[in-house]
Amino acid sequence: MQVLRTLVEFTSFNFKFFDSSQQAGQDFKDWSHKQLYELFEKLKHFGEHSIKHLQLQKHGKQHTLEVYGAFPAHSQFSLPAHVPDDVRWARFRLEGANRLIGFVVDQNKCAALGLCPNIFYVVFLDAHHRFYPTRT
Repeated sequence: MQVLRTLVEFTSFNFKFFDSSQQAGQDFKDWSHKQLYELFEKLKHFGEHSIKHLQLQKHGKQHTLEVYGAFPAHSQFSLPAHVPDDVRWARFRLEGANRLIGFVVDQNKCAALGLCPNIFYVVFLDAHHRFYPTRT
């Protein structure tokens, strides 16, 4: 039981809701070998920690994982209809402007439903920082 308890504490990645159809984002085939290599190196690193730890960890001046909550109103992406309504939208910083966009389920909802709380559901690849563009 201790091994199982330890396993659910690590971040896992689920691609069921992945959407490469939007013009603001990309598909895996659109990313270079270097970008994909860096993505998988990051996924390996992120998988060694919990969602909560990654929210606190810094990547430069920003957090490695930023959980926004609602879908950003000023996003250049559109809210996909196939994603559940009651999720918390988030992004992982990768290298440069590259971002991994998706969502997490609220920890309290996970506990109430008996779900693992450390799953990040990947929805978009964002190589140009278009999901949550910074305002100038």
